[in-house]
Formats: sequence, C-alpha cells, structure tokens
Amino acid sequence: MNTTTTARRFRTLGSCVASCGVAGAILLAASPAQAYVSGYQISGSDGANVHSAASVDAKVVAFLDHGRSIQINCQMSGSTYNGSNIWDKLQSGGYVSDDLVNTPVFDKYTPGIPRCPQPPAPPVKTGRIASGNEGTAGQCTWYAISRFHSFSGLYPYLISPGNSGDARYWATNAALDGWTVSATPRVNSIVVFPPGVNGAESDGHVAWVTAVGGGKITFAEMNGTAGPFEVDTRTVPPASTVRYILAP
Repeated sequence: MNTTTTARRFRTLGSCVASCGVAGAILLAASPAQAYVSGYQISGSDGANVHSAASVDAKVVAFLDHGRSIQINCQMSGSTYNGSNIWDKLQSGGYVSDDLVNTPVFDKYTPGIPRCPQPPAPPVKTGRIASGNEGTAGQCTWYAISRFHSFSGLYPYLISPGNSGDARYWATNAALDGWTVSATPRVNSIVVFPPGVNGAESDGHVAWVTAVGGGKITFAEMNGTAGPFEVDTRTVPPASTVRYILAP
C-alpha cells in the first residue's frame, strides 16, 4: 500500500459540526450484509469528515481521526476536493473523500475496490430569467451569460440588489434566484471562481465548462489570460470552493 506523503494527504473537509459526536464515531447505520474492503486508513493529518453523500456540500455526519482504519464498500465520483473527485463509501454508509485515504492512486479508482452505482443526476431548475445579457461587454460575465444563453436559450438573472453582481457573488445570487448550483463539476455550466482561486482576481471570475475528467475541468473564458474581448481555454484542477451554475 502506498505510504508516500503528498500535499493531498494533509487536508480535511472543514471542521466537524456539533452533531458529529465523539471523534471517530460513525453515525450512519451500518450495512453488515454488504461486502467491504479493509486495509485502508485515514491519511489526512488532521483527520477527515464523513459526509452523508459524495459531496463537500453534503451534511457532515461523523469525524475520523488520522490513522483510523476504515472499511470501504465501493468508490464513486462526486464533488471535487483538492483535485480529486473520487469518494469512498464506507461500510457504515458515510462518504469520505479519497484524497484523505491512503489508497495507492490519486484521483483514480483503486483496483480491487468495487464501483458504487452512480445515482441519477438531480433535476436542473430554471430560475429567474433576465431580458438580456446583463454582463459587461468584453468581460468574463458577459461571455459566461452568452454561452449559457446559446446552450439553453435563457438569460439567467444573476444580479442582486445586495451586491455589485461581480463574478464572485454569482453562485450565491444564482441559488437565491432559483437556479441549480452544485459543487460537482458539470459540462455546460457556468463555473464560478472565488477571489484568489484558480487565478481569479479580487472580483472573482466566471467561465463556461466544456469538459470534465481526471479531477480537472476545461473551460472557455473571456478576459482571462487573453484579456478583454478575447477568448481562451484553460484546464485546471478546481478548488473545493469552486461552484457551478447548471444550465437546464
């Protein structure tokens, strides 16, 4: 088993909520009849949160200390954490980011661990609609809305009276206006980068996702590396704070 120490092994999925109970305890009902694979441990130096689903946004149901032995039923893809979208479903029923487990490969399925049945994608909601493109011409906001409209035929309303409507606010604004916002990367969505994340400046950045795979996203952007009114394409491992506004 790989015991190499890498940067990905030294992060946790946020702090444990009060309902977690005693450290190391799993609160979900176990499924003893289901097969599992043993021999793996929590490798995150600060331990790891156990979630109710394969997403950093899912409820935290327990906490496991560093070095705690775990039993894995299966692996599946979910939201990206620290460059990996692989999650381990525990024998107890909870989910841990594979980035925090000492499996021998990064952002790939481990041989010998079964694949979990992938749940159907949730329905994508149509939220508040604008009469036209409210982004500023030549900027990332205008381009992202333009691509959203080309795909869906809709102009999403992403401006809020409570903020400037800068790119950094779009995930919050979209959710408040009824659009589906996800932590899981998806093709044909607007990706929202918070300030300082994946190269975004202080007002944030938005772009249009064209491909997802291998723990990375590929997106087309305006006023990114090419400057105002120019479009370029980049591929990056998205940070866990990146969000996606899904187009219906």
